Amino acid sequence: MAILCNCRFELSPSAFPAESLAPLTWRGGASVVAEIWPDREAEEARPDFWYMLYPDRLPTGSPHDLPRDRYDWARHERMLAALRADPRVRAVEEE
Repeated sequence: MAILCNCRFELSPSAFPAESLAPLTWRGGASVVAEIWPDREAEEARPDFWYMLYPDRLPTGSPHDLPRDRYDWARHERMLAALRADPRVRAVEEE
C-alpha cells in the first residue's frame, strides 16, 4: 500500500489507457490491495481493513518518514523490483 500511495507508475500503452498513474489516495490504495487479495473470504479482502491499518502503520503516509527499524525496507524493495519487472509497467518512480 505504501508503494501505491507514494509512487507514480508509467504503464505500457497496452496495459492501461492512460500513460501514467499518479500515487493513489489511501482509499484508492486500500481498494486495490483488497481487490487483489487472494483469499476472498479473508478480512484483508475488504478495503476498510487496509484503509484503517495504513494510517496506523504509516501516520505520515510515507515510509521515508519512519525510522529504518519501523518499516520493512527489504520487502519494499522486493515489491518495487517485482513491479518494475512486470511487462505492463514501464517505470515506478517514488515521490
